[in-house]
Amino acid sequence: MSRPRAFFAAALFALPACSSPDGASLDSASLELESVQSELLGAPIDTSHKFSVGVCGGGLTDTGHCAASRCTGTLVAPNVVLTAQHCLYEIAYGDTWCGSTFTAARLSPEPVQITTSESGAVGTPKWYAVQEIVVPGTALCRDDLALLVLQERVPRSEAAPVGIALDRDLVARPPAELAIVGRGGVAEALDLETWESTFDSGDFRRRVLEHVPFVCASGESGPGCDVVDFSSPPSNVFTAPSSYFVIGAAVAGGDSGSAVFEQRHFGHHGRVLGVVSAGTWDGAGRPNFGLVTRVDIHADFLRRTLSRAKQSRGRCGTR
Repeated sequence: MSRPRAFFAAALFALPACSSPDGASLDSASLELESVQSELLGAPIDTSHKFSVGVCGGGLTDTGHCAASRCTGTLVAPNVVLTAQHCLYEIAYGDTWCGSTFTAARLSPEPVQITTSESGAVGTPKWYAVQEIVVPGTALCRDDLALLVLQERVPRSEAAPVGIALDRDLVARPPAELAIVGRGGVAEALDLETWESTFDSGDFRRRVLEHVPFVCASGESGPGCDVVDFSSPPSNVFTAPSSYFVIGAAVAGGDSGSAVFEQRHFGHHGRVLGVVSAGTWDGAGRPNFGLVTRVDIHADFLRRTLSRAKQSRGRCGTR
């Protein structure tokens, strides 16, 4: 059974092999060459892009740090954060990865909170309470998004929201390179025999990684992106559906929910193209590709929810 692994807390998700931007298949040898270890784990600490927030779904410790279910989110309105649904809700696994669904059961009964501080695991993070969680549906491979409506607005002086690319067709107009701001680990590896993983959290600090290669995206009527994934035996191949686009090695545990931007617009009116959902492993047990949930296929849901939040709490960032 093909079963990628999601990137929340200290766990990575795994996925299969991909096709190149022009649709040509990539064999195992070429995929190995693409597996450059450039995880956000190895990326520099970021002090500029404060729209990237920490999401805590597992409550706080006595010291005020996130206890469990650490993810990344993106401020898309003064009172709304975009993140991944699997950071918050349990999964009912089906016979296939994409045959799985989200349940109504939360991963933790603790209140969800977000922080604009550099890390939710060290220092003295400032937390904002989540008032409402809104999701587009329950299909694992299609609906791995969530909007968190906050009880109070984040001051613009603290963090300014970014827009969402609701009308960008990534099949017709694929970007060449991407940028990601996330709060995941700085190193991760998987033992392909025991399925045990090793992980360096890097204190779950906010980091930025630029010039990440865009690998592929497919239309609903076309073939999916075939991706090599050694956590999906016996074929070691996973076909990423049209709801995902695939990126080069870039993400690790804790990066789930991170926003992905087109590199050429990053820092200059950049808009969110997708949300990090899962990842795959190469034959050496290293992360090789990332799976990103496309925001354009949820344009109506995002517009509707942001409009409602705007009426109650302030301006929204759809652009």
